[in-house]
Amino acid sequence: MKFLVVATALLALASGQTPSPNKKECHCGVFISTQTGEIEIHRMKAIDLESCDEMDVCLAGCSEMWANRAGGGDLDAELDNGKTLGTELCHGADNLEHPEVHHAIPMVYARTCDGGWTPTGDQASDYLCCHKGEQVECGQHTKPPM
Repeated sequence: MKFLVVATALLALASGQTPSPNKKECHCGVFISTQTGEIEIHRMKAIDLESCDEMDVCLAGCSEMWANRAGGGDLDAELDNGKTLGTELCHGADNLEHPEVHHAIPMVYARTCDGGWTPTGDQASDYLCCHKGEQVECGQHTKPPM
């Protein structure tokens, strides 16, 4: 009898830790291009969806979040947490094991559920440079094309 109680308790605990396979979300991320390809440097808050087929809703939601919460890509814009967008992106890059970023243009991508990443067309208004996870000046340069 004790075995049955313990087994039931373990089963209940394990099932409570399993994420719902039916969760439908839009994921927004900020990526930069490197010589080896695109790498994610920051993850934004997920957006709930009705269906995994709502790519247009996902793209619009990520663009809106970038415009409203990330200063539209101004790396000097102050975020709700008191940090600048550039600082937040460098910290995100460091957390994702990319502490060094050199003259990169952060670009916003979106994906629904477990699908592939699609560019939203949004990007930062200037180049991003990070050293050991901290934003540094990139030096004199021409602004990136918008």
